Formats: sequence, structure tokens, C-alpha cells
Amino acid sequence: MPIRIAYVTPSLQIIDRMLIQGVSRYVRMNSQWHLRITNGEEGLDVVLPKLKPSGVDAFFVAVTDRQQEQAVEAVGLPCIITRCRQIPARLPY
Repeated sequence: MPIRIAYVTPSLQIIDRMLIQGVSRYVRMNSQWHLRITNGEEGLDVVLPKLKPSGVDAFFVAVTDRQQEQAVEAVGLPCIITRCRQIPARLPY
């Protein structure tokens, strides 16, 4: 069964493009991963609650403030935070 990974970002900046390229290369080598990318135009508060019900197993996410960190924690899935203002004090898993 494939592992479903989401990449959630509000906008695709150069760092996001580079990370997606690296993750895409890994996905091609490891057929167990299925990658889904969203640019989060709806906002993290709308996108994040949809991850678990849609069958996503883990996700990459860019956060910019404490409110978004709390929303990530509430999802309850493993994640990698790609952009943040400071290192979160508590991991969401």
C-alpha cells in the first residue's frame, strides 16, 4: 500500500521548488510513496483538516506563525516543517 505524502505551502518560493524536486526524485526511486502537492490558496486552516480524512499519512508544510503551528499540531500526522520563524517547541506527533 503506498504512503501518501502531502506538500502544503502557501506559495511556491525557490526553497519549495528545490524541496519538491528532491522529494520528487525520492518518490521516483521509492514507488511506495504517492506525492500530492497543494499550494494552500485556501489557507492552511482549510487545507490541514482535509489531510487526515483524505488518507494522507504524513506531510510537508510551511508555517509562518504560532497559529499555523497550532493548526499543524491539531492534524495529528507526522510532518516536516519546511519554513518557520523559529523552531517549534513541540512536535506535532
